[in-house]
Amino acid sequence: MNKTNCLLSVFLSLFLNLLSAQETVTGLLQFKNQRFQFENGDSLVLDPDKQLIVLLFHAEQDTIGLDPGLSTEGRWRAINLLRIMKTIDFGAFFTTPFRNNILTLQPLVDYKKTQPRYYDQSDIQVLIKEIANLSPYPIMVMVHPETVGLIFERITQSKLTMDLSTNRSDKIILIQRDRKQGILWKACTYKVR
Repeated sequence: MNKTNCLLSVFLSLFLNLLSAQETVTGLLQFKNQRFQFENGDSLVLDPDKQLIVLLFHAEQDTIGLDPGLSTEGRWRAINLLRIMKTIDFGAFFTTPFRNNILTLQPLVDYKKTQPRYYDQSDIQVLIKEIANLSPYPIMVMVHPETVGLIFERITQSKLTMDLSTNRSDKIILIQRDRKQGILWKACTYKVR
């Protein structure tokens, strides 16, 4: 084996190891005492001086219709989202005008006695400015597979490495950012019930 082939083999091996070493996504159990608690024993403390940005996908949707609502599982997941997030004092809830996104947020915005703000997927920069203007208040954003990478990149200045090819209905990305100290983020899942 010549030197070039040996180097290629080493780089390929390192690349494959990096791919397989992607962070495993842990389950989110609850938010209690200003702390997100996860199934694996980890926790994430909510820092009031940092802006919390929650990115999530719509819950499971019905299989019927051009603009489908939520399936029974999806409705239960939306209720569980309320259970987990109801004690956080969100400054705003952003969504696109698709029914499945709106219905995923509905129990939470009803509980908070507020309305979601709509954003245009074709103009993400406006959304990013609105989020920045609301800092340091926590924000929740309903995202789509086509634009979540761009939104994440604009907020964190880094690429999203999370695998979104499988079921996205249970995925949440928690981001804490501070202009002085940088950004911390964690991908997790949450259960139907």
